[in-house]
Amino acid sequence: MFKQPFLVTLVQMVHLLWIVLLFASIFMCPRYPFLFAIYLLFIVATPISWLVFGGCPLTALENYLTRKTGGKVSKSFLVNVLKNWFGIEVSSRRMNKIATGVVLFLTVVVIIHLVIEKVS
Repeated sequence: MFKQPFLVTLVQMVHLLWIVLLFASIFMCPRYPFLFAIYLLFIVATPISWLVFGGCPLTALENYLTRKTGGKVSKSFLVNVLKNWFGIEVSSRRMNKIATGVVLFLTVVVIIHLVIEKVS
Protein backbone atom coordinates (compact mmCIF):
# COMPACT_ATOMS: atom_id res chain seq x y z
CA MET A 1 0.00 0.00 0.00
CA PHE A 2 2.62 2.58 1.05
CA LYS A 3 5.49 2.12 -1.41
CA GLN A 4 7.16 5.42 -0.58
CA PRO A 5 9.40 6.88 2.13
CA PHE A 6 7.95 7.37 5.60
CA LEU A 7 8.25 11.20 5.57
CA VAL A 8 6.31 11.46 2.29
CA THR A 9 3.56 9.26 3.74
CA LEU A 10 3.54 11.33 6.94
CA VAL A 11 3.12 14.59 5.00
CA GLN A 12 0.32 12.99 2.98
CA MET A 13 -1.42 11.92 6.18
CA VAL A 14 -1.19 15.45 7.62
CA HIS A 15 -2.52 16.79 4.32
CA LEU A 16 -5.37 14.27 4.39
CA LEU A 17 -6.14 15.27 8.00
CA TRP A 18 -6.41 18.92 6.88
CA ILE A 19 -8.92 17.92 4.20
CA VAL A 20 -10.88 15.68 6.58
CA LEU A 21 -11.09 18.51 9.13
CA LEU A 22 -12.26 20.85 6.39
CA PHE A 23 -15.06 18.50 5.38
CA ALA A 24 -15.91 17.52 8.94
CA SER A 25 -16.38 21.16 9.86
CA ILE A 26 -18.69 21.60 6.86
CA PHE A 27 -20.97 18.84 8.09
CA MET A 28 -20.80 19.89 11.72
CA CYS A 29 -21.63 23.58 11.07
CA PRO A 30 -25.38 23.09 10.66
CA ARG A 31 -25.58 21.24 13.97
CA TYR A 32 -23.04 23.40 15.82
CA PRO A 33 -23.04 26.91 14.27
CA PHE A 34 -20.07 28.03 16.40
CA LEU A 35 -17.91 25.71 14.28
CA PHE A 36 -18.54 27.96 11.29
CA ALA A 37 -15.58 30.09 12.45
CA ILE A 38 -13.31 27.04 12.26
CA TYR A 39 -14.65 26.22 8.82
CA LEU A 40 -13.99 29.79 7.69
CA LEU A 41 -10.45 29.49 9.03
CA PHE A 42 -9.87 26.40 6.86
CA ILE A 43 -11.54 27.96 3.82
CA VAL A 44 -9.61 31.24 4.14
CA ALA A 45 -6.25 29.78 5.18
CA THR A 46 -6.10 27.35 2.27
CA PRO A 47 -6.21 29.83 -0.64
CA ILE A 48 -4.09 32.37 1.27
CA SER A 49 -1.40 29.74 1.77
CA TRP A 50 -1.63 28.94 -1.94
CA LEU A 51 -1.08 32.62 -2.80
CA VAL A 52 1.80 33.02 -0.35
CA PHE A 53 3.58 29.79 -1.30
CA GLY A 54 2.58 29.67 -4.99
CA GLY A 55 0.59 26.50 -4.38
CA CYS A 56 -0.29 24.26 -1.50
CA PRO A 57 2.65 24.20 0.94
CA LEU A 58 1.91 20.61 1.97
CA THR A 59 1.95 19.47 -1.68
CA ALA A 60 5.21 21.38 -2.21
CA LEU A 61 6.75 19.65 0.83
CA GLU A 62 5.49 16.27 -0.34
CA ASN A 63 6.91 16.85 -3.84
CA TYR A 64 10.24 18.04 -2.41
CA LEU A 65 10.57 14.91 -0.25
CA THR A 66 9.49 12.69 -3.14
CA ARG A 67 12.09 14.24 -5.48
CA LYS A 68 14.81 13.85 -2.81
CA THR A 69 14.07 10.13 -2.64
CA GLY A 70 13.99 9.70 -6.41
CA GLY A 71 10.22 9.42 -6.80
CA LYS A 72 7.94 10.92 -9.44
CA VAL A 73 5.96 14.01 -8.39
CA SER A 74 2.54 15.34 -9.34
CA LYS A 75 0.93 18.76 -9.04
CA SER A 76 -1.93 17.40 -6.92
CA PHE A 77 -1.88 15.80 -3.49
CA LEU A 78 -5.10 13.92 -4.19
CA VAL A 79 -3.66 12.53 -7.43
CA ASN A 80 -0.59 11.32 -5.51
CA VAL A 81 -2.65 9.70 -2.77
CA LEU A 82 -5.02 7.97 -5.19
CA LYS A 83 -2.08 6.64 -7.21
CA ASN A 84 0.28 5.68 -4.36
CA TRP A 85 -2.26 4.40 -1.85
CA PHE A 86 -4.95 2.91 -4.09
CA GLY A 87 -3.38 2.50 -7.54
CA ILE A 88 -5.99 4.81 -9.18
CA GLU A 89 -4.78 7.11 -11.98
CA VAL A 90 -6.53 10.51 -12.27
CA SER A 91 -5.30 13.68 -13.99
CA SER A 92 -4.43 16.70 -11.85
CA ARG A 93 -6.75 18.91 -13.87
CA ARG A 94 -9.74 16.63 -13.38
CA MET A 95 -9.05 16.18 -9.67
CA ASN A 96 -8.76 19.95 -9.13
CA LYS A 97 -12.11 20.51 -10.84
CA ILE A 98 -13.78 17.82 -8.74
CA ALA A 99 -12.30 19.08 -5.46
CA THR A 100 -13.16 22.72 -6.18
CA GLY A 101 -16.71 21.83 -7.13
CA VAL A 102 -17.26 19.74 -4.02
CA VAL A 103 -15.91 22.41 -1.66
CA LEU A 104 -17.95 25.18 -3.30
CA PHE A 105 -21.11 23.08 -3.25
CA LEU A 106 -20.74 22.14 0.40
CA THR A 107 -19.95 25.73 1.36
CA VAL A 108 -23.15 26.94 -0.30
CA VAL A 109 -25.14 24.19 1.45
CA VAL A 110 -23.75 25.19 4.86
CA ILE A 111 -24.41 28.90 4.29
CA ILE A 112 -27.98 28.25 3.12
CA HIS A 113 -28.61 26.03 6.12
CA LEU A 114 -27.24 28.61 8.55
CA VAL A 115 -29.35 31.37 6.95
CA ILE A 116 -32.49 29.22 7.16
CA GLU A 117 -31.74 28.46 10.83
CA LYS A 118 -31.37 32.18 11.65
CA VAL A 119 -34.62 33.08 9.82
CA SER A 120 -36.70 30.40 11.53
